[in-house]
Amino acid sequence: MCNLFKKLGWMILAHNEGKTKKIDLYLESISHLIQQLEHKIHILVDVDKKTDLEITLKNVKIFQKDVNKLFKKPAPKTRKV
Repeated sequence: MCNLFKKLGWMILAHNEGKTKKIDLYLESISHLIQQLEHKIHILVDVDKKTDLEITLKNVKIFQKDVNKLFKKPAPKTRKV
């Protein structure tokens, strides 16, 4: 997750330079992270770990929503946990 925050600055610069492919790949990586978190939550048995991942998932979805606004892309539909 921390890596996504670090990359955001570079993506803002790429966006200003019109490098849409880089932006699309960045947005895909956020979506992939969400999918992986949802999968992990689904298979986990440990309640504490599951709760931690649910909090992380919620934060990543908020991050994704704001990043999509920044780059004016509609947020992809994701299922609720």
